[in-house]
Amino acid sequence: MEYHVAFDLAREARPVINPNPGFCMQLVKFYKNLHPDRPAPGLGEEKEEEEGGRDASSSLVGDVDSLVALHAKSGSKASLLHRDEEMVMFHEKFGVCKNHITIVPTKTIHGIQSLKQEDIPLLEAQYAMGMSELGRRTKEILAFKTIPEEEIPSVVVAGFFHPSSLEQLQLHMLLPPFRTERVCAHPKWHPYEKVIRDLNEHQKVLSFDEHPDPEEGERLQSAAVALHRRFKELEKESTPPATQVAERRGDAIPEPE
Repeated sequence: MEYHVAFDLAREARPVINPNPGFCMQLVKFYKNLHPDRPAPGLGEEKEEEEGGRDASSSLVGDVDSLVALHAKSGSKASLLHRDEEMVMFHEKFGVCKNHITIVPTKTIHGIQSLKQEDIPLLEAQYAMGMSELGRRTKEILAFKTIPEEEIPSVVVAGFFHPSSLEQLQLHMLLPPFRTERVCAHPKWHPYEKVIRDLNEHQKVLSFDEHPDPEEGERLQSAAVALHRRFKELEKESTPPATQVAERRGDAIPEPE
């Protein structure tokens, strides 16, 4: 059984957003036993690294392809939203909301702790690409009709998970409401704004596991919960009663007359 097939089967059988990191690592070991000469999808082989934790080749195009195949929604080509020489953007299959996109650099960056100040332009380009996509989507979502265009960035949740079972850096961008109120759980969630601020001020990211800040974690969690509840109500107000009943029952949603 291929790695990504086993991953999908496990996810379908378990009531969680994503198999936990320990389970992912077991799948990686299983894959490497079957294919000792091939890198496990999304993780890559261990290689000699330059100072700063980056692969000397500074290219992870093959592993990015595997990561997209693993995480892109339904494995469909339509979920691949953008690709160029610097980044890949796709609709997240294991999303924490209906509009969850992931942007990945094509060069090797082993998570937020490998980021340097020189990476800020790349991060800003990724963020701008994601904002363009989510901004376009908000125009088609009734719950966002009352939100002025200039305020859209304030309701987009963007950030990185650390530590992560996948080595390649991934920028996650989300539109509320979410599937759970634990979407920005501290200390794994590191907001985009914090990462940029740390790089500007310290030339590296001060991760919460090494630099605990429970007050900041509580603030971030509270802000995410407030956004979730606000848009849950807006979504309810903008959804026709017949559609709400159909969604609760799992019935086909009636077509407008």
